[in-house]
Amino acid sequence: MEDEKGNAWAVSTRLNYTGPSAFPRIWASYDRGFLTPLRNSSLWIRSSAGRAFGNSADPFSNFYFGGFGNNWVDKGDFSRYREYYSFPGTRINAIGGRDFAKTMLEWNLPPVRFRAAGGTALYFNWARLSLFSGALAANREGYADAGAQLDLHFPRA
Repeated sequence: MEDEKGNAWAVSTRLNYTGPSAFPRIWASYDRGFLTPLRNSSLWIRSSAGRAFGNSADPFSNFYFGGFGNNWVDKGDFSRYREYYSFPGTRINAIGGRDFAKTMLEWNLPPVRFRAAGGTALYFNWARLSLFSGALAANREGYADAGAQLDLHFPRA
């Protein structure tokens, strides 16, 4: 079940250690969700910012962004486009930077429900479309993206 409104925030740190060198980093995120007049529809503003420390020429002292973050089939969260490191429209890890600021506007449309779509062995009972657009500043360069994700719910047997 997903939240339709509210606030969520986090502050995270990580230390990459590669032999004689250590590369600390810190980032924070803040998400704010609002209900829309449409039933079971919400609008979210998702923001994050971070700073990595160390020699800027060393790859371990950078954040990397790109891609949806999803595999074809896996058990992870299916909405990883919301994560700070995700930036759909670019290849995975295509954008790097020691510091970053990112914001995304996401609209989750109401799900369309079905009695059952598909066959006996494989069917889904609802579909939901999410639309999003984001902006990323990393190492004083700017990027923008827009995209959509269609989620299908396959009930467990």
